Amino acid sequence: MRHASWGLEQGDLLAPGRQVVRALGGGSAYEAFLVWDEGYHALSGRRPFPRPEVARESEDARVRFPQLHREPEPLPEHLPYEVSALVADMLDPEPEHRPQATDVVARLEPIVAGLG
Repeated sequence: MRHASWGLEQGDLLAPGRQVVRALGGGSAYEAFLVWDEGYHALSGRRPFPRPEVARESEDARVRFPQLHREPEPLPEHLPYEVSALVADMLDPEPEHRPQATDVVARLEPIVAGLG
């Protein structure tokens, strides 16, 4: 079975973040989560939910998928508070607690305006 938006075949090897999407049944909330996971990585050079290498084989969901059970690691202090707060909110383990797209845009507009 091919997933249209990802171009993957069932059984393909997936990065840890994509494993979460598949493990939880997919959906746009988890795809959006992954965008912000990558944004965190781009801003900090590290992953928001570090885990040991052996976590992939763990039967314990808290070890295998820490992003479902805890807050992300703090972003570097040199980033503006507004950026760090938005990224943290977008990585909330509960999709219903994450800001809606219109809220994200409203929060990003003054940040982007301040760059010019």
